[in-house]
Amino acid sequence: MQYLKTYISSFKSKDTLLILPINILFILLIFGITKLIAILSQGWMDRIDSIDLSNVAFQTEAQLQSIIATLKGFVVFVILTAILFILLTILSWSITQGIIYDILAKKKLSIKYLEKFLLLNMVWFIPWLIIFFIMLLGHKSTYVIPTFYILVLIFMHFSFILYVLFAKENKIRQIKKALKIGITKIHLFILPYLSMIIALTIISRLNLPQIFIISIFLIFFSWIQSYVKDITSHIS
Repeated sequence: MQYLKTYISSFKSKDTLLILPINILFILLIFGITKLIAILSQGWMDRIDSIDLSNVAFQTEAQLQSIIATLKGFVVFVILTAILFILLTILSWSITQGIIYDILAKKKLSIKYLEKFLLLNMVWFIPWLIIFFIMLLGHKSTYVIPTFYILVLIFMHFSFILYVLFAKENKIRQIKKALKIGITKIHLFILPYLSMIIALTIISRLNLPQIFIISIFLIFFSWIQSYVKDITSHIS
């Protein structure tokens, strides 16, 4: 009953409005990173488009060597760009979420805390990235997208709990405690997750502008962060 009251009262929480602009900032940063990657990729995309594979059999050895060198260079570029994207995303996520959970914990923000939060995420993201790539390589293409969404939801579930615990005590060992709470107390988090999934499913079927759907998602996202903070603080 206590958790039902917390769920109901969470709709009145001012924390949601405080952290919403920071979540919006994260989306804008990702948009900026994506644009940067697109600009960096333009030169290579032009090179790939210029390759004529229709008459490979008639090309000279020098031309074939040039094509192979270009393709090898492109593969290396893709790998380095992917690494850059991941690192910039983790950095942006760490800064914005670090600020959010500092606000939720009602503590004074410091550079040292953000550095520890970044270190936490560098450790925390590694197994999830490994799981993602295993999933990407081991699943049929038809199942990749739904499996990816499920993986993201699981990641968010444990991350929200972990960040609340870490904001209270800046120790990486809180990962173990977050996993335990996330598994053994999963029933305390199902209601807000279902609310969000149902609401977004309905909204997505209304053929509304994408910006509106993203805005609604960010509101729900911020609200769930506030709710998880209240529940995690109560049981930890």
